[in-house]
Amino acid sequence: ETRTAQFNVAATSPDGSPLAYQWRRNGVDIGGATGPSYTTPPTALADDGDEFTVRVSNASGSTLSAIAVLHVTSAPVPVIAVPSGSICTRDSAIAFRVDLPPATSADSVQLRRRPAPNGVCATLGPDTPTPFEFSWNTATEAEGDYLVSARATAGSDSFTSAEKPARVDRTVPTIAARNPAGGTQGEAPVITFTMSEPVEAASLVDANVTLLINGAPAARTLALGGDGLTVTITPTPANTAGTYQVSAQGLADCAGNVMAPDSWSFEVLSFLQFG
Repeated sequence: ETRTAQFNVAATSPDGSPLAYQWRRNGVDIGGATGPSYTTPPTALADDGDEFTVRVSNASGSTLSAIAVLHVTSAPVPVIAVPSGSICTRDSAIAFRVDLPPATSADSVQLRRRPAPNGVCATLGPDTPTPFEFSWNTATEAEGDYLVSARATAGSDSFTSAEKPARVDRTVPTIAARNPAGGTQGEAPVITFTMSEPVEAASLVDANVTLLINGAPAARTLALGGDGLTVTITPTPANTAGTYQVSAQGLADCAGNVMAPDSWSFEVLSFLQFG
């Protein structure tokens, strides 16, 4: 499938007159196919079973060749079936299973990884017989982003799967920016803080981000930005003056690294209305 096929004919002209050729597909002349060989366009499974012949003629007459039947089979393009989702880990062994399309086979299958975006591929372990199962020990890898792929070899041909992104991350997330910053004074705010790396929405629970106003727990809503970086705290009601203390803990990145507890305080002033 997707490869071309070539047909060739050998003929002689007893009377020495020039030979002419016309290739046919399923009984229909193929435009421009007038030489002793013919190469098809890239084939598809729907082409399986098509019949090819060639009519060879000279000054004395013509003859039709025997039928040649085209056989098209699926290419053993591998698919990384397990894990099905994204890969993000600290130092665990990741189990992989590679599948081939139905009714296909391969002489060997390899799992490979390369640093993203343009690193050199390295083989992850030896070839395995079907089922094609592998383990990637990320404990020995440097932190960073990787691309994992499978390569199947059948005869002299090789076929490579789509690349699956993977991240090895051992860095604990921290708060990179706060608004309002600690020790400041100002108007009643919407409070935000930005993490050093994206954190998981599931880790943003009430117990992990608290707000005290004048020493008492305050009602508030929490929201995590679509990039996983910015947490927004909206106090309710929104215009209370006094000392605000924000505490955050337990926020985790995709690899399970958990931030250490952090807190800061700032003052919200009360402004008199004139007029």
